Amino acid sequence: MRLCLVATSYSRFDDDGNARFVRSIAEAQAVLGHEVHVLAPYSPQVKPYASPVQVHWFKYVWPSQRGVMGHAAALENDRRLRGAALWQAPLFAASLSLHFQRLFSRYKFDLVHAHWVVPNGVLAWPLARLNRLPFFISLHGSDVYLATRQKWFGKAAGGALYSARGVTACSQPLAEAAIELGAQRDRVHLLPWGADPDRFDPEADRVELRHRLNLKSDALIILAAGRLVGKKGFRQLVQAMPLVCERLPQIQLIILGEGPERGWLEGYIAEAGLSDCVQLRGAVAWSAMPDYLVACDVFCMPSVRDVYGNLDGLPTVILEAMAAGRPVIATRVAGVPLVVRDPETGVLVDNATPDELSAALVRVLGSPIEREAMGRAARRQVETELNWLEVARNFDRMYAAGAPELKRKMTNL
Repeated sequence: MRLCLVATSYSRFDDDGNARFVRSIAEAQAVLGHEVHVLAPYSPQVKPYASPVQVHWFKYVWPSQRGVMGHAAALENDRRLRGAALWQAPLFAASLSLHFQRLFSRYKFDLVHAHWVVPNGVLAWPLARLNRLPFFISLHGSDVYLATRQKWFGKAAGGALYSARGVTACSQPLAEAAIELGAQRDRVHLLPWGADPDRFDPEADRVELRHRLNLKSDALIILAAGRLVGKKGFRQLVQAMPLVCERLPQIQLIILGEGPERGWLEGYIAEAGLSDCVQLRGAVAWSAMPDYLVACDVFCMPSVRDVYGNLDGLPTVILEAMAAGRPVIATRVAGVPLVVRDPETGVLVDNATPDELSAALVRVLGSPIEREAMGRAARRQVETELNWLEVARNFDRMYAAGAPELKRKMTNL
């Protein structure tokens, strides 16, 4: 089939980690035999790279450096819309619509699949209807947050969700929010994301990896990664570290990522005297993540609902840690319980408090046998269930259920 995926964010260059999960899904769909086209907003950072997916970048504002309607730029600290997004939205909508029609006249797509209901689902829905195409939506978190916080966004999102032949959500809260906004319950599919197990070698020489990454060879290393924003829970994690370091002096916490929380984190680390055991290493290239994940002893993702009510969907770095054969310590929120099986592949805490986080970290780090068993089980889960090809197959099942007329074009069911 010819699929048109409409995305606000997509990998702009080969080593771009931004919305890498959308690229991973698209490329897995291409592996299954689909002809996959992605329509995404242009960025000055775009550079050509090899891929089985055809990406069509559209410009919507000049100069392009001023654009904020894509690639995680529209929201400030993942909480509120930037002012520029308001005046750029009509230009974005017009350009997307024009480019879609041009592409459809050339490729005659079989369906339209929007990633993020706001703005893509809202804008792609009338285009699919105009061209009599089956329409599907995947929800990722920030889009539903906007739709539930803003009345106008909510009404627009509700119309798109109600009309969609299928809606995927990577967490139970997202699925419930979609139904409240207007999605038809029997068309909502709870679908966790995946990882590519072939990118990770759990048996790699960790001494050599740590030397290359300038990590202590004899330390027990906790790794955390993500944008430094409130909902990731990094404040809570560093606040737990004095208790962890007191119990396990050889601990080192490495946090990868950039964002507006960096200043607060740096201040707390200095004030608490944690500079020797906590490092903020900034953003790293997507290709460097496998080395960090294999080199660590545990991965921690203490996601929280921030003060504005925003919450992660399902951070894909959790699945990558599992693919690297590492146990995961995380909070029991969003889509995390769908993939982390406590106590088989990690430990889930109910609240990201210093006491709960430190107890979980000390327990797992203090038991090498349990830690290694969790890591092996996590790796097996990714190999058998939580991988991108299985996600793509689940999308095909949703397409077939929502648009039976397309079944004859699917060869993988």
